[in-house]
Amino acid sequence: MSRLEWILTGLLAILVIFVLALLLLFWSEQRQAENFNRQVATQQGSSARLRGTAQNAYEVVEPAARAWAADAVLLRARGNWPVGAAFEPAQGSWSFLFYSPGRRAVALIVPDGNGGRVVSENETEQRFDPAGLQRWQVDSPDVVEQLLANGGQGFIAEHGETSLIVALNAMDRLVWTVTLNATRANKLFRLEIDPATGQIIAQPADQASQ
Repeated sequence: MSRLEWILTGLLAILVIFVLALLLLFWSEQRQAENFNRQVATQQGSSARLRGTAQNAYEVVEPAARAWAADAVLLRARGNWPVGAAFEPAQGSWSFLFYSPGRRAVALIVPDGNGGRVVSENETEQRFDPAGLQRWQVDSPDVVEQLLANGGQGFIAEHGETSLIVALNAMDRLVWTVTLNATRANKLFRLEIDPATGQIIAQPADQASQ
């Protein structure tokens, strides 16, 4: 092999090595980008689920409630899922009713971005003595799961599409009330659940109709 052929062969080998190095670098960058996108998607999905829970939504609106009234206390939290929803946390919308003894007023506050927004405010002559939130250990996804596992799935299978209301009532005693509403059949299915343990307290007798 002549000297020129040796030189050409060497240059070709260097070119092949260079191309392979570029391909390897491109593949590595693609893998890193895919892993990053996967992590971001996972974090966003987790964040969406968290934002949809009652406890997380409460944490979002509580500063707005304190700004409205330093003595604001929660009277009721209410989550709504429309007909056709899969009842995933991120598909619900939450509102919170707060009471201020000092202002003798109630305010409805909803999550809005990273904070809360006062939707309405009304004076009230009624005196409330709401239950504290110390026993609030069970969040809304567990309450919905309990509902579906204890008659809710059967109710949906029997009556078709339903809407869902999940309410944490603190006006008298702290209690979860979860209600499926099959509007076409004019049927309700409701459970009361202990917010401390997640156990079913009662299945009210008014299940037949509105």
